[in-house]
Amino acid sequence: MVAVTEMGAVVAPPVPAFYAKPESLDEVVTQSVARALDLFDITLPETHRWTES
Repeated sequence: MVAVTEMGAVVAPPVPAFYAKPESLDEVVTQSVARALDLFDITLPETHRWTES
């Protein structure tokens, strides 16, 4: 992973964000997909983003 990131790649393993307390498998998948799409500046309207407080 170090070698590919040094070449400019982004390593983004699909690790579920359990801190968001998903209530279904669909929410886990949606959050993982949203995080992957975020790397391409694509947002899903049904996802919530962290904001500065």
